[in-house]
Amino acid sequence: MTDPAGARRNLFGDPNGSVPEPNAEIAPGTEVLAGGRSAEGQIRAAVLYWGIPSERPDSSGLVASARAENVARNPSFKESFQRRRCLIAADAFYEWGMPEEGPQIVWKFRASDDGYLAFAGIYQPLRSANGEGPATGCLVVTTAANGLVGRVHDRMPAIIGRADFDAWLNPDSPREDLQELLRPVQEAELQAEELAPVA
Repeated sequence: MTDPAGARRNLFGDPNGSVPEPNAEIAPGTEVLAGGRSAEGQIRAAVLYWGIPSERPDSSGLVASARAENVARNPSFKESFQRRRCLIAADAFYEWGMPEEGPQIVWKFRASDDGYLAFAGIYQPLRSANGEGPATGCLVVTTAANGLVGRVHDRMPAIIGRADFDAWLNPDSPREDLQELLRPVQEAELQAEELAPVA
């Protein structure tokens, strides 16, 4: 996210407050800008930590995404899907192509109108031993790739359109309606850019 202040203002309509440092290479373990629903029903932005510690005893890593197909049933995510949904701001996302020969190709996907994207997300409180850093971690909900992204990868972030922000964040939205929002966006809503190969 190269302009988090702009995203806070233009995507979430919440111009006041903290934002993460601009960062074109956001990865799990870094801060992201997210929007949630306040008690008054307004969208409020906050800085969250991308990733939630894995609950698996054999893993010490971070879980950065949840699959749309089972997020509502997975014991690790079910409560957050029901009660703690958010929108994660982005200006692009990246996928690594896997050619049969030669170097990997990095593809950048962004909105066709060059605007901001809002990924479907869920969040959870974090248990911090020292009380430092963001107190809340979030995950990106992924869905099957549309035709454009599918040329490179079989998954993509679930992208929520502005008209559906309220439905996604509303705690009373039926589960069936929420699942409909997690369908892949139309190809025309995104544009792809081939970046330099990775040696």
